[in-house]
Amino acid sequence: MTIDRRFIIALVGVAAVVLGNTAAAEEKTISVTIPWSGEGRIYQIGVDQLQFLGHLDGIAYAEDAAGKLDEGLVHCPVMQYIATNSAKTSGRGHCTIIVSGEDSVFAKFTCSGQVGGCKGEFRLTGGTGRFKGITGSSKLVIRSPLRALSVDMANGAIVRAGSGLARLPALKFSIPNN
Repeated sequence: MTIDRRFIIALVGVAAVVLGNTAAAEEKTISVTIPWSGEGRIYQIGVDQLQFLGHLDGIAYAEDAAGKLDEGLVHCPVMQYIATNSAKTSGRGHCTIIVSGEDSVFAKFTCSGQVGGCKGEFRLTGGTGRFKGITGSSKLVIRSPLRALSVDMANGAIVRAGSGLARLPALKFSIPNN
């Protein structure tokens, strides 16, 4: 898993859609697509186990039920474990979605699956400015080229992935009236 500024911008877009609905505390739902890239390091931590430590950055493209499209900046420090003998993977991370200097959303995620694909949960943990008190969650699917990049890499090698994709098909959220 790696991500770039496009991932950050995308997730900030999600935040922008969320921020546009701060007047009411009722639950809203948006769909989010996050193309990402990033970098990190691969470490061998066992006989058949690798660990990736790095960050994902990108742009979150968020669409509400009415078809309104927004985008935002996303930055996520991440950790991923890869079992080389079975190609199983698990990962976790924290994300900051920056909408403006005063308005940010914070989230965390966990996922597991086969190398190249990780499915899990994305949970909003708080926010600042217009997002103060935000809560919500969505299922998460992350696609990554890490398997191809990690083959025959030296311990501590730097990984720079050009692209990947994360999807939040139904991010449900609410923001209390402030």
